[in-house]
Amino acid sequence: VGSPVAADGHIYFTSEEGETLVIRAGPEFDVVSNNNVGENVLTTPAISSGTFFIRGQQHIFALRESAGRSE
Repeated sequence: VGSPVAADGHIYFTSEEGETLVIRAGPEFDVVSNNNVGENVLTTPAISSGTFFIRGQQHIFALRESAGRSE
């Protein structure tokens, strides 16, 4: 697991296998989402202006939420 990143009340963990676990920050363990980009990830994700960036082994992914759904 890479270094965690925190933003907007959530903590993001990304594994080498490309899986991202999103946990709500707080005293209780609350998994909000679990996603996989389908390729290895060996870097810490970055968050800027509401966009979540992940550099995979072959691609750079830019993810953001819009109107209640991921784009």
